[in-house]
Amino acid sequence: TTENVSEVYAGTHTAINGDGDEVNITIAADSVHYEVCSQDMLRFFPPAFPALPVYQRDNEEWMLNEQELIVALFGWAGIGILVFTTFIFTKRIVVQNIKAAFCRTYEVRCCNSPLYYLL
Repeated sequence: TTENVSEVYAGTHTAINGDGDEVNITIAADSVHYEVCSQDMLRFFPPAFPALPVYQRDNEEWMLNEQELIVALFGWAGIGILVFTTFIFTKRIVVQNIKAAFCRTYEVRCCNSPLYYLL
């Protein structure tokens, strides 16, 4: 956004960093105001799957048009891979079990002894 920070935030503030040390933070009155948006679409309720640009929350749009195109391509490609993989595993498991239940497998029964060929 192009808005400046609120007067409430302008000034010098004390914060504690990850090591437990106090640090001073100075925010100028002409600093630009930024908002944090949730980009973790799986934590949305209901979850947004696949992660497509249409699932961005209202007034929290954060993607550029080019990013929306790439995200849509990756989202639909992910769905395609998921469907294809599910199909392959289901086919292997189900079809093999059905074949085993209704079709006999051929077993070669022979003797490798030289006497077997003389008969």
